[in-house]
Amino acid sequence: RVVSPLNHPNIVQIFEIGEEVGVYFIAMEYIRGHNLREFRKRLFRHHPDVKPYNLCAGILSQVAAGLHYAHTAVDDNGLPLHIVHRDISPTNLLLSYNGVVKVVDFGVAKAESQQHQTSAGTIKGKYRYMSPEQIRGQSIDQRSDVFSLGICLYEASTNVGLFGRRQEAEVIDAVRNARVTEPSKIRADYPALLEEIVMKALALDPDDRFQNADEMRAALEAFMHEDGLYYGTSQISELIQFVFSSEQAQNMTGANMMPLSPTDFVRFLGEIPAGFP
Repeated sequence: RVVSPLNHPNIVQIFEIGEEVGVYFIAMEYIRGHNLREFRKRLFRHHPDVKPYNLCAGILSQVAAGLHYAHTAVDDNGLPLHIVHRDISPTNLLLSYNGVVKVVDFGVAKAESQQHQTSAGTIKGKYRYMSPEQIRGQSIDQRSDVFSLGICLYEASTNVGLFGRRQEAEVIDAVRNARVTEPSKIRADYPALLEEIVMKALALDPDDRFQNADEMRAALEAFMHEDGLYYGTSQISELIQFVFSSEQAQNMTGANMMPLSPTDFVRFLGEIPAGFP
């Protein structure tokens, strides 16, 4: 319900929220494509020498545009909703075959309009993609999503997990202190301007980051223009179709997906709802 009023090309569209025979459902647009995690793995596996810097800038600039729209959304009375996604991660960023990048899964998003606010100190999201203030259970705003966006950009462009650790406690410690190795120490050819963008997004103090997602989007756009290689929707589309050429033919539509079976309902609800065909 938080995201259902939003209408932006870089945010998954919610069509309907309802209930049928005791089962609640959300109907949303079907996106043909793959998430950023799958794309990164496939790209580097088959093209280990790729220099994905401008591509990553193009992908994440679209994400930033969608996030800024959500962050600045207002209600019917013109009052800010103050939406914060809280779970920006590669699996929640979908790259469609037409080159449009979609932010999905606002399941743990918070908004000013929510009747039941999250209790202070409650942590929601994936630890390794949280901001330092989020993992501490402190108050967060749109700059927390900017930090998470910086993690996604770092990992997509270096092919190295930023806060991946063997133990959960080590992940939490690394995030709390924003321990970040400069990308240029991982990849010698890493562009200096892109590194500046990454490190600014990943600043420990929110006041030292981009103050909103649109600032980060503008910086990524400027990097691509300065470097002379721009990745818009058409360029991203061509690359995604090339990388996933074998899967694309099998992923034509969501209409032929098998519906939930009675067994599924038993697993979810413990019984088959009355009125289920």
